[in-house]
Amino acid sequence: MDPKVGLLRTISAALTRGQEGFTEEDLALASEAVYGLLIQGQIANLVIEGRLDLRISDGTVLYSAAKDGLVPLPGPVPLETLIENVRSAEGQ
Repeated sequence: MDPKVGLLRTISAALTRGQEGFTEEDLALASEAVYGLLIQGQIANLVIEGRLDLRISDGTVLYSAAKDGLVPLPGPVPLETLIENVRSAEGQ
């Protein structure tokens, strides 16, 4: 699914639920969903730009930084680790 379409669906669903007033839970769920879609879009862009290498090993998708087709150390990590690293770098 196109991340922009997913983002619009998430916002639409949150606004529909919030027509009688947003609860903190509504906003937290929508925020988490939107953040997840933004991360997916960023990852896809990095892969397309050749700055992120994607591999599959034993059914697990692994990612690592890439530059000019070369994959530097440290080795590839699972998506969950990559997302945790992005969140910690952003201070979340």
